[in-house]
Amino acid sequence: MISRKRIHWRDQVNGALFASPFIVGFLAFSLYPFLASLYYSFTDYGLMGRPEWVGLQNYLDLVRDKVFHVALNNNAYLVFIGIPFYIVWALLTALLLNARVHGISIYRTLFLLPATIPSVAASYVWLWVLNPRTGVGYYISLFGLNPPLWYNDPQWAKPGLILFWLWTVGMDALIFLAALQGIPQDLKEAAELDGATQRRRALSIDLPLISPAILFVTVTGVIWTISFFTQAFIIAGPTGGRESSMLFLALYLYVNAFQYLKMGYASALAWMLFLINAALTLIMLRASRERVFYG
Repeated sequence: MISRKRIHWRDQVNGALFASPFIVGFLAFSLYPFLASLYYSFTDYGLMGRPEWVGLQNYLDLVRDKVFHVALNNNAYLVFIGIPFYIVWALLTALLLNARVHGISIYRTLFLLPATIPSVAASYVWLWVLNPRTGVGYYISLFGLNPPLWYNDPQWAKPGLILFWLWTVGMDALIFLAALQGIPQDLKEAAELDGATQRRRALSIDLPLISPAILFVTVTGVIWTISFFTQAFIIAGPTGGRESSMLFLALYLYVNAFQYLKMGYASALAWMLFLINAALTLIMLRASRERVFYG
């Protein structure tokens, strides 16, 4: 009995040692920054000196900050306009890639490739593509038309970003494609025998059965959109372009933290991002309870 206890104790120690790299990494690089940012959000901290407790002042300043409202509106545009376009385009792409045609694997690979390009490189590609002088705008001007200025025009900057997203739709289209291919064929055949049209089969069979995938892509897309940073930073810089048309919350956080060195204010902004993401995720999960089919 004693030897068994010793072996059991040794197994626990060995297991803890094997798990220690993850435990130490989690404590040092996840939990501690998480709790530290919460503390700093209630302080006036300039990175070089000691943090001074100011209570809710940073959050009150955020409410009155007009630049914060601009960034919040820009993110809201991407969430409520960009994400629906993206979801619909991903579904249409998945339906096309689900067709039984010769060489379909090649088409699937071509649609997936843009999603594998690093965000920095893809941003520079789209800076060239939507350049009104050297990109698509140049060829439009050959027909006597005035091309949009895209990222140089506050009215076209965010639609240009949405076009960028539609180009990188491959990964989420692959998720929808896997969901479509998991639908039992006997359901479609039964509906076809009952005289259901292709549109009716898509609305009554395909969409309900892939609703978990739609929910997953929507939730992850909203979280990614609220934290949108890399492409906006590369294309527009830290100022967010003309009239701050591409100034988003994560970009404004970066400016406050690493340009103005207002770490307390940036921490409060980070927690606002967290709360917005948590609230939107909770709303989507609650609203989808009776609309998502898990059978």
